[in-house]
Amino acid sequence: MLLQEEVVSLKKEKADLLERAERIEKDLRDEHSKDFNLMSKKVESLKHEIKDLSLNEDSFKGTNSKVLFYTGLSTWSLLEVLFEYVKPNLKQSSVLTPFQHHTDANASWSL
Repeated sequence: MLLQEEVVSLKKEKADLLERAERIEKDLRDEHSKDFNLMSKKVESLKHEIKDLSLNEDSFKGTNSKVLFYTGLSTWSLLEVLFEYVKPNLKQSSVLTPFQHHTDANASWSL
């Protein structure tokens, strides 16, 4: 009879441990999900920050304040017209687009 009571007790203890393990696993999944969501938001934020700090054709389009700051020209369309005018005379780089090559902070506008 004592052995049977121990078996019942051990089965109950096993069930309790399994339930506890499932709760812990769920809590960990929830915590990982929160961490994942937080990291995803951080990645998106950093992507936007990179875009804002980039000096490429796309980053200048529609951002007249950036065009004005870096070129002294008041609008993107004015920069685009000027660039199209001088583009045929610019030296071509094999890696960079003409716009990237001549907007690089260290590049000069050589004709």
